Amino acid sequence: MTVRETAANPQRVILATSEGTASNQAISDTLSQLRGRGFRVGLSDFGAAGASLSELCRNSIDVARIAPAYIERAVPSRAEAALLQAMIRICRELDIDVIAAGVRAPQHRRLLQKLDCTLAQGLLFGPARPAREIEHSLRAAVEETERTP
Repeated sequence: MTVRETAANPQRVILATSEGTASNQAISDTLSQLRGRGFRVGLSDFGAAGASLSELCRNSIDVARIAPAYIERAVPSRAEAALLQAMIRICRELDIDVIAAGVRAPQHRRLLQKLDCTLAQGLLFGPARPAREIEHSLRAAVEETERTP
């Protein structure tokens, strides 16, 4: 199925790549073309492969999903928390949205709130669910809000 067939708004679609594939010139060129057509480009597991920070600039990234390992290590370690804070700040300075991945515990969420990271995903918020189940839940929520005066 193509994007045109689904009538999806390209600005609401994030095409994610990993650090390893982002450095591939052919993939980078293709993502750049798609970004020019309105799609957003995301970098998954930012920091996991130890890629250069210049990848954030070179590939015109819109969204960086910070690797779960950084979230996990940042709670007990002041040094790791400082590194996580620096990653978030760098992304902000480059107008890149940040998503913290792997948030499993309330202390992870508290630290991210302290670091002003407003987007997160992980088991703390619920397990992964099939798309149909999510669609059903969203439709039910919309119907509920429409019934509420």
